[in-house]
Amino acid sequence: FFNGLNIVQLQVQPMDVDVDEDDNVRPNSYITIPSVHRKEQIIKDNLGHMYFKSKSTERKIYVRCKEYKSRCPAIESISANMNDNEFHIRKGHNHRVRTDDTPMRELRNILGEQCVAHSPTPYSAKVLYMQAIKNCPEGAYKYTYLQATERMRQIRKSIYSPTPRNLLHLHQLYPHISSTT
Repeated sequence: FFNGLNIVQLQVQPMDVDVDEDDNVRPNSYITIPSVHRKEQIIKDNLGHMYFKSKSTERKIYVRCKEYKSRCPAIESISANMNDNEFHIRKGHNHRVRTDDTPMRELRNILGEQCVAHSPTPYSAKVLYMQAIKNCPEGAYKYTYLQATERMRQIRKSIYSPTPRNLLHLHQLYPHISSTT
């Protein structure tokens, strides 16, 4: 009894879960591609899913899906021998393959390398960005000049020592330098 109110039955639409259509297709090989972080690699299987290194043992390297924050349960293992590109899946993905952003990663890595390279004359961020676009033009679609300048500022800030605020701070930064009088 509902006090004479009409109850409207809501139609529940099936949730559009982004799952591969064919669950029987399993990855069997992989390649390594550059990460957005310097000196890191991402593992990409033959279906296009991307993984990062989670744990390593003497014989195996365990990798997790890059979409783990979106609750993808996929866990795989690869041989510790990098010449053997065998791929063993333990848990499957709950999403489709995301768009490939490898050109953006390559552009970002080129900028990072140029930013830390020591040259007799320092180049502006604009010049470095334009040179990197010549080497990797597809990456410019997803990596803007503003993103590049911010990234270069962070890299330069991390490799150079901080500017001392006063003489006491200078002495704290460089205690091995003593004054001679």
